[in-house]
Amino acid sequence: MRSGRRRPARSTAPDLAAFVPALAVEMADGGVPSWQPIDGSMLSADISGFTALSERLATKGKAGAEAITELINTCFTALIDEADRYGGEVVKFGGDALLIVFRGAGHERRAADAATAMQRALHATPAAKRASLTMTVGVAEGPFDCFLVGSGYRELLLSGPRATEVIRLEAAAAKGETLVSDTIAAQLPTAMVRRKEAGGSVVSGSTGDPPVGPAAGPNRGADLAPYLPHAVIEQLAAFAGLAGEHRLVTVGFVMVGGVAGQLDRWGPLAVAEDLTNLLDAIVKACDRYGVSVLHTDIAPDGVKFVLCAGAPVNAGDTADAMLRASLQIASVASPFTIKQGVQTGRVFAGFLGSPSRRTYTLMGDPVNTAARMLGKAGDREVVAVASVVQETRTVFVTDELEPFLVKGKSEPIVAHKVREATSRVRRDSASTRLIGRQGELDVLTRAIGQGGEAVEVVGTAGVGKSRLLDAAWSAAESLVTNQGACTPYGAATPYGVFRPLLRGAASIPEGADPETAGRMLTGIVGRVARPLLPMLPLLAAPFGARVEPTPEADAIDPDYRRVRMHDVVVQFLEALQPGPVAFLIEDA
Repeated sequence: MRSGRRRPARSTAPDLAAFVPALAVEMADGGVPSWQPIDGSMLSADISGFTALSERLATKGKAGAEAITELINTCFTALIDEADRYGGEVVKFGGDALLIVFRGAGHERRAADAATAMQRALHATPAAKRASLTMTVGVAEGPFDCFLVGSGYRELLLSGPRATEVIRLEAAAAKGETLVSDTIAAQLPTAMVRRKEAGGSVVSGSTGDPPVGPAAGPNRGADLAPYLPHAVIEQLAAFAGLAGEHRLVTVGFVMVGGVAGQLDRWGPLAVAEDLTNLLDAIVKACDRYGVSVLHTDIAPDGVKFVLCAGAPVNAGDTADAMLRASLQIASVASPFTIKQGVQTGRVFAGFLGSPSRRTYTLMGDPVNTAARMLGKAGDREVVAVASVVQETRTVFVTDELEPFLVKGKSEPIVAHKVREATSRVRRDSASTRLIGRQGELDVLTRAIGQGGEAVEVVGTAGVGKSRLLDAAWSAAESLVTNQGACTPYGAATPYGVFRPLLRGAASIPEGADPETAGRMLTGIVGRVARPLLPMLPLLAAPFGARVEPTPEADAIDPDYRRVRMHDVVVQFLEALQPGPVAFLIEDA
């Protein structure tokens, strides 16, 4: 036998079996999108105390992350093992919550047994005792509406009136209690039912029925990659087993409502199609700005999407990315209501659960606060905590709300309804006196005075570039000055940096919609550069304006269209502003 260190095995595709519920793969046999009614019982279990513990341990760096990882996974493993014993399948993780489905004969009694056994298991876990963790559980019977949707990325969605009843019971349960529906209570021994409460029954103890074992084995052989966000699969290789870390992120919740009404009006297959279109639109918006769709959860009369910018991968400018993605999602045409909440902060993020069933999820106060913002959002509205819009590089148009109190906060929260992104960037005040930089200032003032010059000012963040430019503008008082800026993720908008420059030069409001901008541009060209009217469609593109096509513009060879467009813009600007003009572009 050869001794010495073994050569590392060649990397292979990660094992995704523990990340995908068997129900999702089962439903895929019927095609995607698909709908299936589930006749069974559903259990929602929400653990209290993880968030506060994560906040305390965040100050301890890596050691704190390791401690909270071990605690969470110890608790999750104990709970999932008990659910397995009674034939339950974990179909959703919701941060520190679990959603479990029981199917087959006797599902009501098995769900109740699992719920009370999970309460005992958590109470008996030494780590949970030390952290003073408690759990609320709600259980109700179906049928439940299950949808497998998505053209590329697939997501299992659970909804309908009975799913809403499950989370209602869990929310109504007191800490450490299990609240079941009346139908399930009627299936249990009298000794298990303690009292009636909040439209259900508090139960404890056991039916005495023997456990039946796991509901299903791991998903072997199927292609599971479509069921997980690509960023999560990429990050798997960076972690060994179950692990987590503290990350600074921006969290977004998308609440999709009105599912019951659409089911009644159009039927489940049409709703499955509509949910697929919505999921595809959400994924497209997130992909555009480097945001991850982490997972979904049940919600009253709908579903919740949990989005994250900054984890599992970080593309930078997380607040800008999330708000831009959220605004795009808010513009999606869909028969459902769409409400969104956003918050930025430090969270605990990672691969959590048990060896048999796990997920990538987030825990922490920013997650809870983002969810609370949904209560202040109307349909197609994005509500973000004030700190989010104050930290963006892009300046967003917002409406500040009156301060309000939310659960878990002792002080009122200030939040904003985010309306749209502008082409402006946030910059420091230039009220301080400029000291030094005389050589650079001379170069700028000379270039401004002579004209026909282009000057690039390069330096690290905070070195004083904007302050230097402000000081130089005193030499440009006689010049027409047009300003623009490169915003984070602005590259996704063609000619985005030029739009404010050009609209400013033509006195077209930056916030004007394409139709209004088109009417204004047509009038201006007719007055100052009438020969360019046949080329108006070329001119309209960098202005972000919409005009009617012309035969002359349509006849231009596509290979020369861009060059011709640039020529037309220059001709228009020369006619519009014949004197000396200064253009300033920040953050190039």
